[in-house]
Amino acid sequence: MQSQLSLLRSGPHPCGRRRPLRPSPDGGRLGQTLELVQGGWLRQWPRYANLPPELLEVRHVALSGDGEPTLSSHFAEATRAVVQLRQTGRSFKIVLVTNSTAMDQPQAQEGLALFAPQDEVWAKLDGGTQDYLNRINGSTVSLEKILSNILLVGRQRPVVIQSLFPAIDGEEPPTNEIEEYALRLKELKGAGADISLVQIYSATRPKVRHGCGHLPLKTLSQIAQTVRRVARLRAEVF
Repeated sequence: MQSQLSLLRSGPHPCGRRRPLRPSPDGGRLGQTLELVQGGWLRQWPRYANLPPELLEVRHVALSGDGEPTLSSHFAEATRAVVQLRQTGRSFKIVLVTNSTAMDQPQAQEGLALFAPQDEVWAKLDGGTQDYLNRINGSTVSLEKILSNILLVGRQRPVVIQSLFPAIDGEEPPTNEIEEYALRLKELKGAGADISLVQIYSATRPKVRHGCGHLPLKTLSQIAQTVRRVARLRAEVF
């Protein structure tokens, strides 16, 4: 299972989701949660009661939120708290889930420096052109900046790319946009980014903006095939 420590609930989201800021770097609460899980607390819930023990282990702690965790001034502090928890004899992997907009900031670099080799960065890249990225995310951060940040971290450690492709007003992403997206991945790889996996998925949360929907599995598989063909990267559909 995965336990999640939320640092920030804020910022732009695919298909127009927004929430107010609420930083909460609470390592103590995470420690209490881990103790409850390891003590069998989850088995009190009917849905978990009959699961084998190995499926009730905490394998990942995600630094994430309903927004961008690396924007928090407490990011390095929270990362350090999680690392210290792990040093008390607990065994889990730390995963940063990021929209790639602020990984170059001092607090982000300070936190990432605390990561062990087995820890992971899941970095968002939702398109290959600025126009398409603006349409999907309404982002105020340039595609150039996002690519630069992925390259910065990808030269330091392996990065998992997470890419959301929704249906907009019932239409699939244009073929040329998918090709451009795959080319950006190829360029990142060629410039020295260590991309261990590309995760392709679609909109699954309740619709907040009219016209934002889920793509069929066939279309998502075709996007993954394009990534494999153009960028020569491992790609999976979720």
